[in-house]
Order: sequence, then structure tokens, then C-alpha cells
Amino acid sequence: CPSSSTPNNAVPSSDPHDIGKILPDGTVTFTPEEFRAGRPEKYVNLPNVPIDPDRDEAVHILMREAVPPPAENLLHEAPTPPGANAIVGLASYPQFMDGWRKLVGSLRTNGYDGHIIVGVNPAIPEEERHYLDRMGVTYYAIEVANCTASI
Repeated sequence: CPSSSTPNNAVPSSDPHDIGKILPDGTVTFTPEEFRAGRPEKYVNLPNVPIDPDRDEAVHILMREAVPPPAENLLHEAPTPPGANAIVGLASYPQFMDGWRKLVGSLRTNGYDGHIIVGVNPAIPEEERHYLDRMGVTYYAIEVANCTASI
């Protein structure tokens, strides 16, 4: 295993069977060696698949389409927070106040200023709704499916 003191002129492998591959623009697909070589600015995390212009155009067409509303029932949409990160989770227990305090409370107390989006029980208690509202959480009512052994 190479040490973290690999010289800055070290070059990651361009063998396509390796974890990463050097791209024409000089960036590298998912190659931790770029960090070990001291060149994090050349690191990108892209899928290790050939570029297909037709697929690329199809993706851009889909990106321009309007996003349909979610199938779940939005119970509360928090104002857009200053942070750009998001934590998404599911906690559809009938009662979960202790869990909300530990999860959401610890995030907000420790300075997390991004989105918190959770799926909750459709019959979430009013006390829990008020707490999530105060904490700036967006939450959806989620119906939990009954799973069987055949699934």
C-alpha cells in the first residue's frame, strides 16, 4: 500500500482495469491515488463508463422536464436553509420524540444548517410535528408496506 507521502509527481495508473482512469481533460475517475499524489484538484468522481453523446442528450432532456410532485403526502415544507447539504431519512414510528431530539436536535445544536428531510408516520403526534417545524425539518407522511417472504 503506498504511503501518504507519495511524491507530487507520482502518476496514478491509466490502466482501465484499475480503480480509476485518466480522462482527456486530465482529471481522473474515482482514483484515491490522486489524493495520495497530492493533486486533489485533479480528482473527480464520475462513473467508469464510456461517454455516450446520445445518452447525454437524453439525460439533459430529462433534466429540463418539470419534476412531478412526490407521491408521498407533504406534511411540512421547511424554509430553504442556508446550507446546501441534505440529510434524508425515514422514521415512520408511531411515536419518535426521543429519536427526533437525538437526531435532529444534535444536528442543529452542532451547527448543521442544511436540509433535513424525513419520512414520518402519517399519524405523527402534534408535539412531534411542532418540534420538527421549529427545527426546520421538511417531512412527508409515509405509508409503510407490509412485506412478505415472497418479496
